[in-house]
Amino acid sequence: IFLHKKDQGPKKELFDLSVDLSETNNLAEDNPKQLAIMEKFAKDMHIKSEHTLFRRAEEK
Repeated sequence: IFLHKKDQGPKKELFDLSVDLSETNNLAEDNPKQLAIMEKFAKDMHIKSEHTLFRRAEEK
């Protein structure tokens, strides 16, 4: 859902892989409801890592 680049903030991305396998047509701006559903699902399914190295990365 997010693309992170060091020189930019996170960019939201959404692709229909059934017709766009090369991920060239970003549908995020045109489908905010679907994006919100997927963001909520990802947040709800996230489990904090038991490993301290990964926990520190999550807290950034």
